Amino acid sequence: MSQKFFGRYVFHPEALTEYANAVQYYAEQRTEVAQAFINTMKERLHH
Repeated sequence: MSQKFFGRYVFHPEALTEYANAVQYYAEQRTEVAQAFINTMKERLHH
C-alpha cells in the first residue's frame, strides 16, 4: 500500500484519489474554484 507524505501528514491512497477527483471536478466547473479548493487544502494542512 502506497502512501503520500505532506508535511506532517500521511495520506491513504484512496484519500489522494478522492482529492485528485475533486480537483478535476472543480476544474471542469471553473478553474478559479479548483484553485481555491487547492489553496484551502494547503492552508489547512499547514496549520
